[in-house]
Amino acid sequence: MNFYRKYNEDKEKIQHGIVFLDEVDKICIVNEKDEKHHVTTTDVQESLLKLLDGTRVTKTIRKGLSEEHLSIDTSKMTFVLSGAFTKIFEAESEISEKILIKYGMKSELAGRLRTKIVLNKPTKKDLRNALIHGKYSYLKLFNSYLEMLNIDYEVDSFIDFIVDFAYEMNLGYNGLGIAISKYIDEYLFDLMSGDIQKLVYQIKK
Repeated sequence: MNFYRKYNEDKEKIQHGIVFLDEVDKICIVNEKDEKHHVTTTDVQESLLKLLDGTRVTKTIRKGLSEEHLSIDTSKMTFVLSGAFTKIFEAESEISEKILIKYGMKSELAGRLRTKIVLNKPTKKDLRNALIHGKYSYLKLFNSYLEMLNIDYEVDSFIDFIVDFAYEMNLGYNGLGIAISKYIDEYLFDLMSGDIQKLVYQIKK
């Protein structure tokens, strides 16, 4: 467990940690007619419910050639559940316990979520700032990759194009990576060939 090693194997600190779980909306039942999907999402929700209620989780930790059994009590942990919940916001103006249940979350799990916070959709300014200055900006990472290949690059108005495209996709910050990949993927083979000395990001006419 990286979490265990990060806190110098201090089990007490881990047991008071904050656990952030993203894409929780994807474990809700979308189509009850799909029996396989119904069973899978129900099982995942029940497992998550046990963690929120407080249980002991035992993991085997490898330490060199030996193994250690680590038992963690989740009752003192803080769990933050996050998700886009797109289907809800397409039809509802708020998120409540009843609405979460209506859209597929088990009533027992929905009842454990005491505080519900709805974040605003990122503005174009927010997206642009993330694309240019974000620590994990896909554009910044890809430009670093180009520098490793000794390839010069120009961005120009491409940033505005990506921001507009991502904003219209309505996928939040994830839309930035998707929009850039949509443009760049077809050129990856040529970039690796070593024949390209400069890449100019441009909007296709």
